[in-house]
Amino acid sequence: MHWRFCWPLLLAVVAALALVACDDGAAPSPTPTASPPATPPLGIGSYADPYDFHAFAVQLAAAIAEADVQFFLDNVTFTELSCVQGLPSPPPSCAGQPPDTSVLGIPVGVFQSEGFGLDAVGYEEFVREFLTSYEVGASDAYGDAKPLLYAYAIFRPQFELPSTALETIQAIATRIVPGPEPRFPPPGRGVLLFGTSFDGPRWSITHLATGPSVGFLDPISPEAVLALGDVFQFWARWEGSAPATEAGGMDGFRAFAAEIEGAIVAIDSSLLADRALPSAVTCIGQEELGPCVGQVAGTVEGLWHGIWRTDAADLVSPEQITFLFESFVSAAASAESDAFGSGEATLYAIASSPSGIFSEDESFYAILTAMFSGLQGPERRIIAYQFAFRERKWKLVGALEAGGLFEEWLSGQCAECYDQWERWEG
Repeated sequence: MHWRFCWPLLLAVVAALALVACDDGAAPSPTPTASPPATPPLGIGSYADPYDFHAFAVQLAAAIAEADVQFFLDNVTFTELSCVQGLPSPPPSCAGQPPDTSVLGIPVGVFQSEGFGLDAVGYEEFVREFLTSYEVGASDAYGDAKPLLYAYAIFRPQFELPSTALETIQAIATRIVPGPEPRFPPPGRGVLLFGTSFDGPRWSITHLATGPSVGFLDPISPEAVLALGDVFQFWARWEGSAPATEAGGMDGFRAFAAEIEGAIVAIDSSLLADRALPSAVTCIGQEELGPCVGQVAGTVEGLWHGIWRTDAADLVSPEQITFLFESFVSAAASAESDAFGSGEATLYAIASSPSGIFSEDESFYAILTAMFSGLQGPERRIIAYQFAFRERKWKLVGALEAGGLFEEWLSGQCAECYDQWERWEG
């Protein structure tokens, strides 16, 4: 008897789910079933978490618990799947397409089967079914029937296919699948592996695998060794803390703005540094405006910085944005005052817009103002920090400065700036 991988597009580790026991075409052995452990399973190996998988897993666990399908749509990386008919099955959207066609999708390994591909629509339906369909009222030694993140693991190097990802972790989720048969996945305790990869900027879901619970919820059990062998380099129960998730929308931003006010009082820019959400622009090397000026062909990354009602816009490092914040707050002429109040740095207002100054999606602004000594006497300025709600947290997109035109941001009557504005009252 020998083992063969059914789908080389999957990392070989994930393909361990889709292994077929075959001996010159012999039918595969019956799928083993897992016996619930008498005691919680021990961990295997250790993991230093160099790329902060834990932070991503906290969000993933919450999304599973809350059946938040949007999280899985926002955090997936699709790859090109071939439309060649056969096994494994190509995505349904390949129907009627020439054999050399490919579609963007995600591969799915299936225990003791050839697996299949899902396009974006199929992926959403597949994830939604997993999150919302379970045997209500059922439970076993692994927990109740509702989907949850149960464990996370790394497979041994010899089970991995080459990948450009810096690291790949299997997030092992489980539920009790409702009956009756026939259905896929079959009724009973099952698992869904979310293959997550870190490519440098972020973690994302790159492949899936599904099957019965054997080997994945208790990897040191006899059934696990029989079914999978010694495939794990690392395995541990997920015991992450509940995420300190934030709320979106204006109500959520209003709550977050209190932290910005605290950062102003403390002259502490670490909040902005921690929330940095860099943007990337592809340059051709011939631009005369924007962040590509003076750049060779390639990609420029950073946080946005601009001057209101000018063509001045650039991508700068987070350090430059934090330095600007601390300079603005600490250099304020606090003894001065005008019609807008004290000269000290304050959070004057918050605002929102369906389309941001630096982006085309919904954006929120924390509008800081202060007075400074100038050649012609004290002058007022503003900085509007643009935020977006991403992955359940408020993220900093960039900073917009305004000198003589500052009143547009403090008046509450600038249709080009925002569509909702409110004076910050603390």
